[in-house]
Amino acid sequence: MTYSYRLIPLIIVGIVLMGIISAIAEEITLTTYYPAPTGNYNDLETETLTLTPGAAPPVAAGSELEGMFYFDNGTGTNPKGLYYCEEDAGGWTSLSGGAWTTAANGTNIYYDAGKVGIGTTDPRTLLGMESASDNVAIALDSPSNRQNSISFGMVQPGLSTQLKGSLIYNNNDNSLKLINLVGLQYISISSTGNVGIGTTSPAHDLHVSEDTPGEYSIIRLDNTDNTNGLSSAQLDIKTAGSSGGDPQVLFTIADAQDWGIGVDNDDSDKLKIDAPQGVLPYVGSGTVLTIKTDGNVGIGTTTPARTLHVASTDGMRIEPSALPATGAAGDIVIDSQDNNTLKWHNGTSWRRAGNNSAFTVCKDDVNQVVPKNSKNNHVLVDWSTEDFDTNDEFDLTTDRFKPKKPGKYFLTASVRMANKNLHRRVYIYKKETIVAYGIDKTASVSSAVRSISKLVSADGINDYFEVRVANGDTDNNRTLYADSTSTFFSGFKVAD
Repeated sequence: MTYSYRLIPLIIVGIVLMGIISAIAEEITLTTYYPAPTGNYNDLETETLTLTPGAAPPVAAGSELEGMFYFDNGTGTNPKGLYYCEEDAGGWTSLSGGAWTTAANGTNIYYDAGKVGIGTTDPRTLLGMESASDNVAIALDSPSNRQNSISFGMVQPGLSTQLKGSLIYNNNDNSLKLINLVGLQYISISSTGNVGIGTTSPAHDLHVSEDTPGEYSIIRLDNTDNTNGLSSAQLDIKTAGSSGGDPQVLFTIADAQDWGIGVDNDDSDKLKIDAPQGVLPYVGSGTVLTIKTDGNVGIGTTTPARTLHVASTDGMRIEPSALPATGAAGDIVIDSQDNNTLKWHNGTSWRRAGNNSAFTVCKDDVNQVVPKNSKNNHVLVDWSTEDFDTNDEFDLTTDRFKPKKPGKYFLTASVRMANKNLHRRVYIYKKETIVAYGIDKTASVSSAVRSISKLVSADGINDYFEVRVANGDTDNNRTLYADSTSTFFSGFKVAD
């Protein structure tokens, strides 16, 4: 019995402790009581939680503050915002701005006013990345049968975001594509480095493609400066050197004609236009026109020996036309208004082309006085009009015919002079030597025509020919009449 009475106090203490433990384990909602109870809870549920702002976070030496929340009013040293303690003795971290977390390399990620900064506390865009000592990159990795992409869209209030474009790397074919989904335009880079614009399968280093009916495929080099003469736009097509290939441009109509233009590196750097018809090399395999470095142009020949050299098996053609209103030296025309005659301009007038020289001049302005007793002092006829002169060989200022080519020439001189029972004389001179003359002694008429002709030789350099007249009357001067039908001088070449 004595031992039973001794156990009663222990039993009472146990019952009290059990009640206390049961009360602590009870789940309490803060809205259940007012004022709310204090203490440590395993589970706390509330619709709202108000923290009284303070000027500085709690600091209690030796106290365990980890897990505690605190709202700073911003009047102290810390920015206004919500903080939590992640380690003992006051290790507070802001939840409203500043560093979120620390990456493995020790670089912080920051959040500030809706912007995220990596390596910077002041991101200028929604996502900003900076590094003072390392490269900055974004890595997108996916399996070998998938692709990595970045999409670009447009947000419209009240509507779904519209996808406008994408940057896609396809692991299947190792290609990179920039796609404008508005109009489905592409810029692509193949695994071999070929760049395509308007195509996803570029066949060359740069491949521009257009398949919209009625649209041009155009590459433009545009220099918009109009203030300096050196502001040019230039297309530079270059090969490595004299042992390399040909810089060239190829014009192709599918399943039809090819044309190429370029510099033939194997043929003295001549510029050539070719019709290669798919035959390599495109320049030099079917040359139509060649320009040498000295400026000589060849049509039908790759070795032009003159400024213009035409080689053909069926000749060349100049289409007949009327003479231009204003001619210039060197102009060549087939005159359609003169029986398709070949003519050239000497800088002064049009001339008939040909190997034979021909001319005719006459006296039709005023009569000329022939002094008396001039049979030993012959008078040069002053010609007034040149009817034609094919090679510009007669000079009206000197009244001389001077052939430019050596050969045989047939000359005719005719004059009409007054006669009063006295002699009329006409002469053809070669320089200062008489080569032909005629004397008319007819006395029954007041005037008469006297004509002479002669086949002469000329060296084409120094020789020239004149017509002179003489009056045998010792008392009176006589008249050489201006008459284009009877007073004239003409000639033409008959042989070399």
